[in-house]
Amino acid sequence: MKESKLIVNIQNLSPKDRQAFRQFVISPYFNQHTKTIELLDYIYNFVDKRPEKLDRKIVFQKLFPKEGYDEQTLFNLMSNLKTLS
Repeated sequence: MKESKLIVNIQNLSPKDRQAFRQFVISPYFNQHTKTIELLDYIYNFVDKRPEKLDRKIVFQKLFPKEGYDEQTLFNLMSNLKTLS
């Protein structure tokens, strides 16, 4: 996940643009999936400081702690967020 286009796009945003993108993502007009917001917040927390935390399995466990790893679910969530970018 660390080398995904989504992560690269987020890394390339300025702090001001990151804040504006987050405001866009949390808008219920554009996005009604709470897990998409949770994914963005998780990425923001670790993208610059601890990119090793962006491993797909680690991210999935943080977002879905009671479920077994399902790559398709994570892929769909990442796709939703990328579509908003």
